Amino acid sequence: MRLEELKRRFSEFTQERRDELALRSARIGDFLYDLVIQNGLLNVLEIGTCRGRNSAFLTAACEETGGHFWGMDIGPGDCDSVERVMKQLGLTNFTQICNPSLPHMSVIMSENNINLAFIDGEHSFKSTYSEYCIAKDLINKENGIILFHDVDYIHCDSKEDKGIPETVRRSGATILQVNDDKVAYLLYGTAIIPEQWIK
Repeated sequence: MRLEELKRRFSEFTQERRDELALRSARIGDFLYDLVIQNGLLNVLEIGTCRGRNSAFLTAACEETGGHFWGMDIGPGDCDSVERVMKQLGLTNFTQICNPSLPHMSVIMSENNINLAFIDGEHSFKSTYSEYCIAKDLINKENGIILFHDVDYIHCDSKEDKGIPETVRRSGATILQVNDDKVAYLLYGTAIIPEQWIK
């Protein structure tokens, strides 16, 4: 689905529901969409879909490249929300997995040649570093990206162990400012960060 069409549908959907889904998506949604399109990524995995804001942008981009989106979240309510959002937006090329485990992630990545692993789930160092280690071993090395979200602050579920910032530090990922948000990335093979997002 084209970005402009996605935003139009998003706007209609959020106005009907009177929520802030579209506004919050604008923080990195465009960046995620461009990342998938400009690298021609076919298989995308998001760990921590929450309400489906970023998932919709990734799924719409996968639709354009002929790819598929896999989402994982531990909350049944969030999984249901993602299903509703995708249905309302007319997106079908996705698989949502509720209450996954690390072996789930490993199987999906090994069987589906994942090009983008977007780590945005439980924010502790223990969780994110475990997810990173699996992604590092299994990401497509010819055209792959590992992407971390929420990299510049200690989340409430990670105060004990320094959280995602510590995982980013140990992985050697590069931090990138995206609008009023920050991500960190590791590139493999021919993968690039779209030029318009490099300040």
